[in-house]
Order: sequence, then C-alpha cells, then structure tokens
Amino acid sequence: MNRVPHKVTNPKYNDPHVKTNLLIQAHMSRMQLSAEMQSDTETILGKVGHGLTGLKRTNELEASE
Repeated sequence: MNRVPHKVTNPKYNDPHVKTNLLIQAHMSRMQLSAEMQSDTETILGKVGHGLTGLKRTNELEASE
C-alpha cells in the first residue's frame, strides 16, 4: 500500500478507517490487489454508495430549509 497517491502517516492497519482509505485509493488508482483485499474493497464500495446518498439527501434537506 506504499504506492497509493495520498500516504497515511504512521498508519494503524488494524484501524478500519485507515484500511478503508487505503483500499479506496488503491481502487481509484487501479492497483492490483490480492483476492482478500479485493473482496474487502468490493464490500466497502457497496457501502460507500449508501453513505453518499445519505449525505446528498441531508444536503438537500438543509438547502430547502
């Protein structure tokens, strides 16, 4: 994971936030990952869409107030 564009200083690889950050960067950079890491990436990407939809709806609600 030392080839990702935005390095993490003193990463704690057991922190899910760090792992998510690195896996999304690797995905966006089209890096080859092991089968296990690819599976983790697919899980994360499946959840990211729901989070982005929630943020969009929150912004729309705040804009309409």
